[in-house]
Amino acid sequence: MNDQLQHLISRYFSRKISHKEYFHLKKALGGASDKELSEIFSEQWSRFETSKRHNIPEFARISRQIGLDRETEVSQPTPKWYAAALKIAAMLLLPLFISLSAYFYFKSKAGDAFFNQEYTVVMHNGDRGEVILPDGSKVYLNSATTISYAPDFGKKTRTITLNGEAMLQVAKNKSKPFLVETRTMTVRVLGTTFNVRARNNDSTSETSLIEGAVNITTKESHPRTLSLKPNQKAVVNLYEGKASVEKTDLYAETAWKRGELIFRSSSFDEIAKELEIFYGVEISLTGTGNRKEHFSGTFQEDNLGAALRILQQHYHFSYSIVGEKATITFY
Repeated sequence: MNDQLQHLISRYFSRKISHKEYFHLKKALGGASDKELSEIFSEQWSRFETSKRHNIPEFARISRQIGLDRETEVSQPTPKWYAAALKIAAMLLLPLFISLSAYFYFKSKAGDAFFNQEYTVVMHNGDRGEVILPDGSKVYLNSATTISYAPDFGKKTRTITLNGEAMLQVAKNKSKPFLVETRTMTVRVLGTTFNVRARNNDSTSETSLIEGAVNITTKESHPRTLSLKPNQKAVVNLYEGKASVEKTDLYAETAWKRGELIFRSSSFDEIAKELEIFYGVEISLTGTGNRKEHFSGTFQEDNLGAALRILQQHYHFSYSIVGEKATITFY
């Protein structure tokens, strides 16, 4: 069983698998015991140096996700073959992007539409990384960011979907424009460098142009198109029906890529939200003390405790950090 699964899995991820082989893979996964799946997972992981694995901050979290340790997570019921396939996908593809602290997984669009599946790259809170797309374009991903693209990316079109924040260095190709799709806008370029911040739960989305030129089309009942020049940014707020072009501070806009957080007259609630994403923690705010005052300053990529000690010079609060949770009490 193991040899058959290993062979089919290898063909699956090299995208050489036939429809008949894919059917057999599903059948084999459905009939494999937990012990057999565990042996396959362990064999794949043993191919990578132990020292490398232990140097990855994401290792413990992803080990839990793919079932390599004894912890158990409860999730919604999933067909057995599909759940197993996702586990194998996470395990096999992780080493290819191990320096990025990212992993790929396959997301099925509908039933057995295997050959139409898309690639998704996920950065969790506290993680940042770089991905090189098939056309040579580079995408630098900030924390809490997800990008997706089709397996035939670059053949006819160059389109990615973004939820989060990323800086892109797009390879030039005049015949194939590069599109970034977000919830609120479409960014269209031929070859340039720009930063997009578009989280699905934020009220505004921003695109800042570093070099080259971009066009932004809003996604509303009456779409608007905005053109940017270097050192400009487009700000789109669909809730208020506003879209504008403003001058921007590129040093501050791209600070996250240098491992910095820069605040310009930010409220503590805004600061706490960014600290959660940047350091990968959950922050709870309690107490009745004043936290309405605004703060300006820069934090280096150090640790949450150092950042909070700086903020204590401006606000009156105490804090405790336990694992990945922090409690801040104002007084």
